[in-house]
Amino acid sequence: MLKGFRPTQRGRRSRCRIALGTGVLLTATLLAFAPAHPASAATTPTYVQSNGATNNATGTTLGATFSSANTAGNAIIAIVSFDDQASLTFTCSDTKGDTFSNAVLTRNATAHQMLGICYATNIIGGASNTVTATFGASSTFRRIIASEYSGIA
Repeated sequence: MLKGFRPTQRGRRSRCRIALGTGVLLTATLLAFAPAHPASAATTPTYVQSNGATNNATGTTLGATFSSANTAGNAIIAIVSFDDQASLTFTCSDTKGDTFSNAVLTRNATAHQMLGICYATNIIGGASNTVTATFGASSTFRRIIASEYSGIA
C-alpha cells in the first residue's frame, strides 16, 4: 500500500482517500453499479485488489501494476489525481487492451488539482496488468490508484 492512499470499504461503496500535500486531501467514493436488469439475479460487487503509484516529477503518464492476476469478466476502476496547471484532460488504458471510459473529472481550483475516475468492465484478465493514466499535457503531482472488483458487469 502506498503512503497517501487509503482505500476503505463500506457496504456497496469503496472510498479512496488521496493525500495530495500539506492539508490537501481528496476523497472519492465509488458506488457499486446497479444491475442492468433489476429482475435478474443480482450479484454483490466485491473488492478484489488494488495498487497505486505517486510521482511528483513532471510527466505525461503514470501507471499502477496489479500484484496479482486480474480475473476475466471483472471491472477495473481507477482514480487519478494531477495538477491543473497544464492539462484538464486524461485517459486510461491498460496493458491487456481493455477499453476504459471516463466517469468523472472534477477540478479543485484552490489546490490546482484535478480528480478523475475511469473504468473498464468485463476486462480481459491476466497477470502483470498495468493501468496507465495519460494526461493531456505534462503534469506534476500525479497520483493513481487502480482497483479490481468482481460482480460488476
